[in-house]
Amino acid sequence: MADIEYEGQIGKVSMTLDPQISEQLLGFVGPAITKFAHASALAIEQNIIQSIAEVNQPLIEAGAVE
Repeated sequence: MADIEYEGQIGKVSMTLDPQISEQLLGFVGPAITKFAHASALAIEQNIIQSIAEVNQPLIEAGAVE
């Protein structure tokens, strides 16, 4: 069973789908969800790699102010 919800300009619709419809729907949208999740995971990985690289940069020490 699946609960779905749609919200538009004129309101919100919620409904519960029976197991057969839920399975068919998941089979249809599953590949798109997987593709999006994979792309998101790669972007997160690149952000982590970049953050680690920035943290490992040598610190710039300020000279003595006279």
